[in-house]
This record gives sequence, C-alpha cells and structure tokens, in this order.
Amino acid sequence: MPEAVDTNDLCEHLVLSPLHENSRRTIETTICRKNQPMSNNIDGKVVVITGASSGLGEATARLLSAEGASVALGARRIDRLQSLVDELTGRGGKALAVETDVTDYDQVKRLVDAAV
Repeated sequence: MPEAVDTNDLCEHLVLSPLHENSRRTIETTICRKNQPMSNNIDGKVVVITGASSGLGEATARLLSAEGASVALGARRIDRLQSLVDELTGRGGKALAVETDVTDYDQVKRLVDAAV
C-alpha cells in the first residue's frame, strides 16, 4: 500500500504533457516535500515547459531552474516569457523563451529544437 501523502506537506505538483500526439506517455507527475530536495536529479538537465507564461508552467520553470535545470520556455505571451527568462537568468539560471502555440506543430518543433 502506498504511503499516504499529506497535501499540506507538498511543495509542488508538476504535470508534464507529451510534446506530440504520437507520444505513448500522457502524464508524468513529480512531487516533492517542503524543505526537501526533489527526489530525482534535475541539475544539469534541459527541460521544455509549455504554458510557462503563468500558473503551473511559470511555477514549474521557477522550481526546476532553482534545482539547476536549464529551461526552455514556451507560451503565446512572449513578453511574459521574456520577463520570466530575465528573472531566472538574473538568479544565475539558464533559460530561453520561444513564442509557442502548442496547437501548431511547427511552433512546438521550433521550441524543442531551440532547447536542444
């Protein structure tokens, strides 16, 4: 039986979606506890985050950047993305912004290409 998780003890709940419709994985969830490092080693990894101009995407970008990941941020609101990139790089992180509408395959491909 899995350990019960007190939701008051969670610091983040991240939901990552597949980059294209052919992906077999639909959702990946990562949970960390307050005042404890994430259980997986994210330091030095490159992470593509869509919807990064606000809400969960923005929070995910801050969290993963603070954990040492390089983040490639995609969303339609490029001005908000660029502000977030400036914030993250100002704190010593690595981040880039690409205007991306996830309903447009070519724009998503451009985001992924920029990340790698």
